[in-house]
Amino acid sequence: MREPPPPKADENDREPPAGDAPGHPPRPEAPGVGEPGAGAEPAAAAAESRRQQLRGRAVRIRLYGWTFTAAAALIVVVALVVANTRHVEVSWVFGSGRVSLVWLLLWTAVVAWLLGIATGALVRRRARRRRPRRGSEQG
Repeated sequence: MREPPPPKADENDREPPAGDAPGHPPRPEAPGVGEPGAGAEPAAAAAESRRQQLRGRAVRIRLYGWTFTAAAALIVVVALVVANTRHVEVSWVFGSGRVSLVWLLLWTAVVAWLLGIATGALVRRRARRRRPRRGSEQG
């Protein structure tokens, strides 16, 4: 035999929201019409939430942009590896050697990247040092 279906929940059987439940603090009431601050806060909250929405959208767009750039860079690196597997002779100051062309290109790219970071840090440091400070001016 089949069991009868469970009784349907009535609206009165639902649990109250967290603020109205026993042991939870009551929710603050919204200001009524004519009370101080009745119309200013919702407009400010709406504008702030709009600002937060735009900021969140900008963060997502930036994240997608970096993801796309990283994926494109990975594809370029894989294509570079596949296309440059042959060995070449490299002449150093004190001799020469044979090395895979892809490793030579990747090593050169890493060194150039690190030199770019170091140069940028040096330029920022010197530019900061030359700027006059507000408190040090006499006049």
